[in-house]
Amino acid sequence: SLTVSSVIDSTNDALKGLPFLKPQIASTMAVIDTIASTGEYVVALGVKTAFWATSTGTKTNVGAVILLAVKPGASWSWRRLSVLPSSLDDVSDPLYGEVNTSSSFGSSIAKIRVNGKNGFAVLASSDTLGGKKVGRIHEFTLNSSFQVSTHAVLPGTIDLGTTGLPISIASNDFNHDGIPDLAVGYALSQSTGGDQQVGGYSVNILDGSGQVAKSQFFAGS
Repeated sequence: SLTVSSVIDSTNDALKGLPFLKPQIASTMAVIDTIASTGEYVVALGVKTAFWATSTGTKTNVGAVILLAVKPGASWSWRRLSVLPSSLDDVSDPLYGEVNTSSSFGSSIAKIRVNGKNGFAVLASSDTLGGKKVGRIHEFTLNSSFQVSTHAVLPGTIDLGTTGLPISIASNDFNHDGIPDLAVGYALSQSTGGDQQVGGYSVNILDGSGQVAKSQFFAGS
């Protein structure tokens, strides 16, 4: 079956040839699409932390996402489609600033659908809005060749000063409109009087274009 552990075990060479040193594969994966002609699954796999080798010789503690085409079976096969970001030497890459902040980019991934196209959302923590650290969600869609077609950034809706960093992201159609929505988990609740250790999560209702139409926080119990 196509599980996180089975994909990781079968694609442990996926990082070869990349500018990573001591990468740690995150226990996060999203199946984005299928390739009917080959029987492959398009999978987004998170690299929680990695030290990138750059042209200047510096190494930065960052995250990344690897897109793979995976074919399970008696003898698993895989091929690498792309890597986000493509390089820490390419300052034109829109993820350049994000990953250089040691954010949680790549620590959690969820499948989404934007403007009728399959895609995926990636959790990150380095964004500030109105003087508050709120994190962000990166949204990517894929073209017919399963390369990244569009990239958008959604500012977070929760003050991370009260909840701590976001730790997970998941998708589901919470309002039953046929569009996947996003839930983001936090280590702490927003409560200032109760037990913050119960954690909590925010439910983000998305419209067809991938924008947040409504957001609400729920404390754990």
